[in-house]
Amino acid sequence: ENLEESLQYNGLYVAEDEGRIVGTVGIDPAEDIFADLPCWTPAKNPGEGVRFGIDPDYQGKHLAIPFMTWSINDAAARLGYDWFRFTAAKENVRANDVYTYLGLSRVGETNWIETDWWCYETKLPMQVDPKTQKLKAAAENK
Repeated sequence: ENLEESLQYNGLYVAEDEGRIVGTVGIDPAEDIFADLPCWTPAKNPGEGVRFGIDPDYQGKHLAIPFMTWSINDAAARLGYDWFRFTAAKENVRANDVYTYLGLSRVGETNWIETDWWCYETKLPMQVDPKTQKLKAAAENK
């Protein structure tokens, strides 16, 4: 059901290696419960990252950042998103480390379905330094 939602919005991205799915991310319009969180910067047409995951065998192999960056920028170009938003469970240390390393702005927190979440966002398109894989001039992307 969740994958079908991203397919409906033409925002499902899959990374594969020799036919094996090694990463997924859905980028959908921010129009559900998360769209109204008070932590977000007002935006005309924000996109929301959902269902981001990297196969455990591929974690730590520098796939997450280029895959996520390319997917977000592609969705922004094709679908007109001006901001990108992502929530991550506070207990998901690995995901939070990726978003922090990349330079996404942590702009608040929320509690939903008995889980504490961090709210991350950035202005689009994302400009990433190819050497460091971090957002260029991250302050400009807030």
